[in-house]
Amino acid sequence: MDLGKTGARVRACGPDGVREGEGPGVVGLAAADGVRQVMAALRGALEGLDVGRVDVLAMGLVGYHAASARREALAEALLTEHADVVLLTGDVTTTYVGAIGDRPGVVVAAGTGAVALGADATGRTVVRDGWGFLLGDDGSGYAVGRAGLRAALEHRDGRGGSAALERAATERFGELVGLPAAVHSAAHPSQLIASFATDVARAAQDGDEVARQIWADAAAALARTARACREALDPGLPVCLAGGLAQVGALLAQPFAAAVGGEVLRAAGTSLDGAEALARQAWSGAVSPVVADQVSVVRACGSGLEGAVAEEGGADGLGVPWPRRVGKGRR
Repeated sequence: MDLGKTGARVRACGPDGVREGEGPGVVGLAAADGVRQVMAALRGALEGLDVGRVDVLAMGLVGYHAASARREALAEALLTEHADVVLLTGDVTTTYVGAIGDRPGVVVAAGTGAVALGADATGRTVVRDGWGFLLGDDGSGYAVGRAGLRAALEHRDGRGGSAALERAATERFGELVGLPAAVHSAAHPSQLIASFATDVARAAQDGDEVARQIWADAAAALARTARACREALDPGLPVCLAGGLAQVGALLAQPFAAAVGGEVLRAAGTSLDGAEALARQAWSGAVSPVVADQVSVVRACGSGLEGAVAEEGGADGLGVPWPRRVGKGRR
């Protein structure tokens, strides 16, 4: 499962073939009702797929790093309802594995939020940004959408901004005098604001200079996050830009590559591909050492899989008597 703020995607693999489903995203595990949100999102994405209890469930989810205290409750709920073995990690880790596999490098996962994971050949990992839209997520879809809406409101006020973005915002949200109320009353304001990033992309592709500068600023911010990972581990690590925001193509990719420098890789797959790869690794009993300390693996007592998990260790693991886990999931 790939579970982000914008949406949820699941892939069930078995002797009957591959089935996929999708549904709404969540605020994140760090929310007050984060466990309930995650469980509801999984049920919704599985609806209609006729998937019963599975051997292994691998989940990359938003809020994993910020909500270590809730991982135990989530693991218990998933083991009770869905699977014999559960692998939990951040959506940046599944994005990493989907994008560049087991090789050392830095992957920037840019969607509604923004976070980067770096890993070197020794198994050291670092996570940078991912602090949420109020405190970080520089260069994210939220940041682009917010900058675009500010430019729209500035033009409405006669304070500069962009006529093209004012028109786009009016088409999407209606009269802009009501925009603040719409944003502040939304169930998920960050998602609503991030939705405007597509309009900012369209305006930039049509030649609007303000919109183009917003994307250039986003690229510079994401490159700064990537460089922070690389400098903490190995200045020679390759970098990859991945996630939903990267789908705008050259508008973001070209200034990002110019700003980050060094070797830039193209993403080979998606976060859902990464989740599947980690599920298969847990099934085989060997999670890749490149990302092992970003992953928690737990199992119910008496499950038929042997060797998929290691002995409990470390104060930040899932310290409960029935499962055991691999990795510590540290920043």
